[in-house]
Amino acid sequence: MEKLIHPNPSLQTYRAQAIAKAYKSGQDLGVRETPLDYPDLPETCPYTLEKVLDSQFPCPQRQTSASSKGRLYWQ
Repeated sequence: MEKLIHPNPSLQTYRAQAIAKAYKSGQDLGVRETPLDYPDLPETCPYTLEKVLDSQFPCPQRQTSASSKGRLYWQ
């Protein structure tokens, strides 16, 4: 999202709307694809705008170490 906003600053005001719309689409998909129903999910996105735009969200980057014998693990 930031890659689109940087060259188009006028789009910045639409970030919250875009996230809300994407969250609603995610809810719809979750209800269709899992045994969950709408009451099982938060009504609105539980994450802040800053958190959603964080490049490490939702998971930190994968790291390897010599002790993991080449296996990936979440930091």
